[in-house]
Amino acid sequence: MSWNIFKLRKDIKYWANLCSKQALEIILLKNEISKLKKELQVKNNRIAIDDAMANIIASSQRSRKEIRASRNRKGK
Repeated sequence: MSWNIFKLRKDIKYWANLCSKQALEIILLKNEISKLKKELQVKNNRIAIDDAMANIIASSQRSRKEIRASRNRKGK
């Protein structure tokens, strides 16, 4: 009977060790996910800035074209 208790203790230690390893892996994965989310947010911010700059440039070019067109209309 005492052998069963020792085996049970050994089994409990094994499972506790396994669970703690898995818990550590989960923590590391959560940290990695958090890091990737931050990187994605930075990339999304860069894309948004690039899009905004492109819109500003495009509207500026449209405005120039409109100014030229109105000058041409007035000149005729």
